[in-house]
Amino acid sequence: MYWLFYAKSKGPVNLGEIPKLLGKNQTAATVPFLLDKLPTRPKDSPYVVWLDNLFGSTKLLGYLRKLGYGCTATACTNSGICKEFVTKKQLDKKADIEPWGTLYQAPTIDNTILQSAWKDNALVLFLSTTHGTPDLITRHRKRPSTTSTSARTARAVFGSEYSKDLPIPTFIDNYNHYMGQVDQADQLRATNPGFRQIRRGGWQALWHFLFNVTLVNSFLLSQYKDPYKFRVDLQHGLFERSTRVPIKRPRTDLPVWVKPGPRPKPVNHELSSGHALRYCSACKEPSTVKRKRSVLGEISVNTQSGPMQKQRKTTYRCTGYGIALCKEGNCFTIHCTSIE
Repeated sequence: MYWLFYAKSKGPVNLGEIPKLLGKNQTAATVPFLLDKLPTRPKDSPYVVWLDNLFGSTKLLGYLRKLGYGCTATACTNSGICKEFVTKKQLDKKADIEPWGTLYQAPTIDNTILQSAWKDNALVLFLSTTHGTPDLITRHRKRPSTTSTSARTARAVFGSEYSKDLPIPTFIDNYNHYMGQVDQADQLRATNPGFRQIRRGGWQALWHFLFNVTLVNSFLLSQYKDPYKFRVDLQHGLFERSTRVPIKRPRTDLPVWVKPGPRPKPVNHELSSGHALRYCSACKEPSTVKRKRSVLGEISVNTQSGPMQKQRKTTYRCTGYGIALCKEGNCFTIHCTSIE
């Protein structure tokens, strides 16, 4: 899995150099950039890309073909498609003159891209490098509503029937089935969410997205039909497994400055001076030095006379453990007793 972040007014982040064949179109350049992150496939079984919510162009499909990728996409009037199809689309949009099921096709000048105009509910322009002569397949279609864009011609083929089996081109049928894979993934993640809600933003959004993808893939690989039952059984299975796996917890009854686990005996277990000033690790007696209030200063909790600190500072340390210890008193004895 790979993705690109999109920054407002800046476009895709870390896209790199845009291929010259694509001009300055950053949006189109994201397609070959992301495809390059996929595992390499043999030439006789290339990747086929179905673009959704991204109009294709003759430049983009020609560049993808040179890289070894097949592509089918809808196109707009300025995509480089032949002007005859653009004119037919503009006329049909105004007068609704093309009957349902009309198909126009023509190759590009270099004979590498198939250009198509198909009349369904409206005359739609297509570009494809994966389909040739149009084969027809019968599909059960529903009659469009009376408020549809081309209701007059689109409803005529149905007559008085609400739905009807009609022949459509194979590449149209393939596009209708494959171009919605991202939408299907979104729907599966929506029906298989984690029980814990996490606010969107930052690393939490990325982690939650990867977690949902893993959850959905596990559901698809399982034999479950109900997503809710799958999540409940998965939750119970994880809890049951956690009770069978022993958990090794570190000891909590040791002082903070003592590391758990066996320790090798120090070679030189004695006090040495000349180290940085640190708080004594074994000191329990408060300091005898009192904090003095400034003359005519305001009285507050922080300036009242009292012990300056709970532990004394010292420049002495134990050579074996590097722990700061006082020279005076029995701090060194307490330290030696606690580690035996």
